[in-house]
Amino acid sequence: MRRRADRRRRPVGGVAVVRPDAGPLRAEAEGAPRPRPTPVVLVVHHDGYIEVVAPRGAIRVAVVPLPRVYHHANERLARALAFERAPGWVRRFLNSLESRVVATASASECADALELAWQKLALDLIGELRRSGREDLKHG
Repeated sequence: MRRRADRRRRPVGGVAVVRPDAGPLRAEAEGAPRPRPTPVVLVVHHDGYIEVVAPRGAIRVAVVPLPRVYHHANERLARALAFERAPGWVRRFLNSLESRVVATASASECADALELAWQKLALDLIGELRRSGREDLKHG
């Protein structure tokens, strides 16, 4: 239970950098079959806390908190300052040809649990009505 309390006290924001074990560009150049991607799930909580879920020891992750900026023109400076404080392997990876942004999300996109429950209930009800043979619901 201690982990849950610690998690709520220290929300993390920023960029998660996932470094794969084998570079797909190297494998494709040699004509070898492309390795299967390692599954990684980023769970974004409504308060900005991020969980990185992956097989243990399969990936290397660094979370780089980006400072808040109040003007669009300062975003490049903020990123440069944040990555300056990151470990060396993070900077080398971000400057390599293998680094790519593969997905993005925002904590503001998190739906309310009650809203999701109502959506599920409505979809279940529509499914039941369709299975019961209601003609007006079969095509919509």
